[in-house]
Amino acid sequence: LAPAVDEATLLRAFAAARLLGRFWTVEEGIYADIAHNAEKIEALSGEIRKQFGDRGKILVVGISGQRISTKVFRSLADIAQTIIVTSASFKGQDPARVREEVKGIVGDIPVLVAFEPQQALRTARSLRRNGEIIILTGSTYMIEQALNPDPYLRYLSAHFGWRLHEPNEATGTIHLNMPKAGPALR
Repeated sequence: LAPAVDEATLLRAFAAARLLGRFWTVEEGIYADIAHNAEKIEALSGEIRKQFGDRGKILVVGISGQRISTKVFRSLADIAQTIIVTSASFKGQDPARVREEVKGIVGDIPVLVAFEPQQALRTARSLRRNGEIIILTGSTYMIEQALNPDPYLRYLSAHFGWRLHEPNEATGTIHLNMPKAGPALR
């Protein structure tokens, strides 16, 4: 640590830090959260219910990898007015298949499909009426593709380099030795 920064100041700064992507206000009435598994989605659903009560909610959801869509969508069905299923170019699940899988869970809630995340957001905006909110959630990659205004960066992010598995990539565990803690801050 820098000698000029004392432990109490550092701890206060960490306590006040906000992680971009966790219930992030994109703009008035549009929020994003990188809840990308069933447990995080359930926590997000509770927070949305607490924050917005009975306001209409349009959800833009994209899941990736081996996530089980029925588990992810179970708690979303309790809060959504409309769900738009989309995907991301990296490990994204087919949104049409996801819609079919969750039909029995969501009941009468309309579930739309938009294969491209920016189109999903445009669709959500076009559906919004009377103070409804839009929430983007699920795959971090999907949220980046929906919100990044630079098409070149979206393309690079989706197609090149840093996500590719290299056979000689370093793996292991990092151990951090922190100085002995003083009394807890209150």
